[in-house]
Amino acid sequence: MAVLVLAEHDNVSIRKATLNTVAAAQEIGGEIHVLVAGHNAGAAAKQAAQIAGVAKVLHADAAHLGEFLAENMAALVVALAKGYSHLLAPATSTGKDVMPRVAALLDVQQVSDIVAVESADTFVRPIYAGSALATVKSADRIKVITVRITGLGSSAFTSTAAIRYDNKYTGFVTATTTHGTAEFQFRAAGPVGDHTIELYGASHATPYLNIEQSPVAAVGTYRATFRVTSVRS
Repeated sequence: MAVLVLAEHDNVSIRKATLNTVAAAQEIGGEIHVLVAGHNAGAAAKQAAQIAGVAKVLHADAAHLGEFLAENMAALVVALAKGYSHLLAPATSTGKDVMPRVAALLDVQQVSDIVAVESADTFVRPIYAGSALATVKSADRIKVITVRITGLGSSAFTSTAAIRYDNKYTGFVTATTTHGTAEFQFRAAGPVGDHTIELYGASHATPYLNIEQSPVAAVGTYRATFRVTSVRS
């Protein structure tokens, strides 16, 4: 089993999105090859060869590849596809343009925007605008995959939540895990009486004064009520 990663680059250097995609390829397993397709992209190909875990770099250099047009890139990937069990690309504008064409030409179904790899044929991807995660299994002979660059990378996963205390945003908490869990604690504080703490997914949120003023749709993921009975002087 070998995995082909379509590199994201500017003909001079490899972009970080490629590193995220190689990280996903490492979790799939097998030999990893990186395809650097462009024009006068020798420097990028040399840089790709230095990525940890990469066994081989394929360098395709031609004028018609210099603009990274989806039709040209897809034709190249398909021509190489028979030697691979998995074809990966970052879920960037280029990857999202090229890989659906690759999947259509190979007559397979693309697995889009994965954020985790469970096995060589099972992947995790967001659904419902990112508010939930789905585990999907592919039976296709060649698996065409795009990798969400904020989900896989350095084998770490990061999530952020906004804190709302008594209907007012008061800050954020951020946790980074490697397929595990993270814990945090709040100190009960405030004047005597009942109080509420809520957490909201906040990867794109803005700390407006309260939820009613925010233009960002927010769905609470946690809510706790506590009572302060006395205040220390």
